[in-house]
Amino acid sequence: AKMANVTDPLARAVHGTDPQNLLEYITRQKIYDSRYWKEECFGLNAVNVVEKAASLKTIGGCYGPNRKPTHFLCLLLKLLQIQPDDSIIEEILEVDTDSHVFKYVRALASMYLRLTGRPKDIYELLEPLYNNYSKLRVRTSNDWNLLPMDEFIDCLLTHDNVFGIALPRLAKRTHLEDAGYLDGPRISRVLPNSDSSSAEQCLIDLATIHGIVEAQQALEKRRQEASDGASVNIEPSTENTEGEHNISSKRSRSKSPTDKSIPKKNRRVHVSDGMLCNDDKSKQQDYKKHGGHQNRDRVASSISSSAIIIENKNKVNKQKMFGALFKKDKSKITEQSKEAVIPVISADNKTNSSMSSDANLPEEGSEEYWNQQRMKLGMKPLSK
Repeated sequence: AKMANVTDPLARAVHGTDPQNLLEYITRQKIYDSRYWKEECFGLNAVNVVEKAASLKTIGGCYGPNRKPTHFLCLLLKLLQIQPDDSIIEEILEVDTDSHVFKYVRALASMYLRLTGRPKDIYELLEPLYNNYSKLRVRTSNDWNLLPMDEFIDCLLTHDNVFGIALPRLAKRTHLEDAGYLDGPRISRVLPNSDSSSAEQCLIDLATIHGIVEAQQALEKRRQEASDGASVNIEPSTENTEGEHNISSKRSRSKSPTDKSIPKKNRRVHVSDGMLCNDDKSKQQDYKKHGGHQNRDRVASSISSSAIIIENKNKVNKQKMFGALFKKDKSKITEQSKEAVIPVISADNKTNSSMSSDANLPEEGSEEYWNQQRMKLGMKPLSK
């Protein structure tokens, strides 16, 4: 069973790896375990794969709660495994690009070419399929949809992921044109040339010859816009210009001299430039009424005291959490820590005085030493 899943030994590497590795590992394993792969895809060559693709009725990736692979995906992996000749893929894509026959064979070949082909070949062989409008049935994870062939080709050329399959990176067409791999921009069937005159002539042909309603409406809109533009008087009157000149002069005079000192980031945009807003004026008046700098100093002192209290509370909480492992910051000594230094100094003085008093004590073992010890214990001194 494992030998049936091995790539053809004569197959060449694609994008520096085994062609089957272009599909994800999980997707490959699901295909190998599927019934269609084991029964219908065993021992096929390029001709047999084309015959199987002609009987396809849907395209898509994996579907359902168990994520079963579609027959389209199984045949795609078989093409990657056997790696047919490039001339077979080119023949499938080039013959009768506008026909609706064998549309699923053409979709399979275009997907295979997008995975394994060179950018130049991808653009040259897939872009003619923009003129194919046959509808394809797409089986999504939980539903069915219809997708025209031109939209499917557009997804292959512009998207990085189609049917849950990560596509190799494709260079932009403009880059290939600049490098000389492609000859000019793509020629569209609707607009053969990019000139405005040819576009207008094409619109007239669609409206008159083919009788398309949308083209007729577009022509009417263009004619109305042209007539409206011709009726508008472009030259302004002298009265309006004089009035606008007076308004601009008044605005220039109304600018305050302090406007230049304010940086652009801090300026507030108003209808009249250079003028303070009513909110700013009321704030200045309130500031003068309530004492100005005195209130500001009081607020600053209250804020600083509250900040010190909060810092002390945070330090106490940290000491409770970390215990002896918490290291105090010696660079920031608060008032409480300074007050705690005073009793330590007094304790050091007491120890020094006790040390000086210990120097006057009698020698150990002498009668005076033992009498002092007995006095401390409340006993009588030794009799002489």
